[in-house]
Amino acid sequence: MLLNTLINIDTYLFNGQEYFSLLLVYSVGLALFCFAYAVMVAFEEIRLIEIIKIVIVGFGALSFVLILKNLSQYLFVFTILNVIIFIFVIFRKKIKFTKKVNKDLIYFGLKRVAGEVMYPLLLSIPIIFSVNQIGLSYAAELSFYFMITNVFILIINPVSTILLTKAVTIFESKTKLYEFLKFGIITSAVLSILFQITSPIIADIFGYNLDIYNSIVLSVIVFLLSLFVWIRNIINSEAVTPYLLRFTCFAVGFEILFIFFVSNKFNVDVIFSYLFAVLILCVLTVQRYIVIYKNANK
Repeated sequence: MLLNTLINIDTYLFNGQEYFSLLLVYSVGLALFCFAYAVMVAFEEIRLIEIIKIVIVGFGALSFVLILKNLSQYLFVFTILNVIIFIFVIFRKKIKFTKKVNKDLIYFGLKRVAGEVMYPLLLSIPIIFSVNQIGLSYAAELSFYFMITNVFILIINPVSTILLTKAVTIFESKTKLYEFLKFGIITSAVLSILFQITSPIIADIFGYNLDIYNSIVLSVIVFLLSLFVWIRNIINSEAVTPYLLRFTCFAVGFEILFIFFVSNKFNVDVIFSYLFAVLILCVLTVQRYIVIYKNANK
């Protein structure tokens, strides 16, 4: 039984080659965007790249709900938008690719780009599984709920990116690290409560009925993701080791196992695969943050 399930993972998740090929293209587009994002942050054009990011996520999400008919079209549009942003940044900053590169710098950057590419899989895998195994109606509903959570997370992301430039001064001080984490927890809690209050209203506007049960689950997800986004740049800046890539891979692996051996076998709502994966990602990230705190100066 276990062996058969593992053999059929590509059918459950990717519907054979159809979704696998599309996700491969989508991942390339996402990697190009991550590169463009890193370039803009390096040039301290944070405000511009955050505006662009909001437009991409906002346009992509709204087009999925209002215009596009299926997940394939959404991934295709999202990929095209990422490629356009990559080309825009390359021409804007006049980036030239040469054969002479700093291998250590490339290695450092690629590991972090890989982490950024893995992160959206946490959201994509439950949706793709729902498309193939549960039905398009539930997949569309789940996609909409995840879209709302991402819109709320966008509030935190610009602040986290801006603080990236001050990360060195933060992780060298126990006082600053403590205050930073405390403020992040408070901000995440406020954001989660705001989501709890407004999400049913937003869902109703778009014709969805978000019950109190799913609303609570999604509010917890908003809190965990918000806290993760708040502190991830500190961890990324602290060491050469790609801790976030490791954490994300572990969370994605757990999510896949949960879907096939819990959700699929015991008829548990697939939304819990996302909840527990995000919980694992957040816990591992906070644990690393605590290590940084212990090693900091007084």
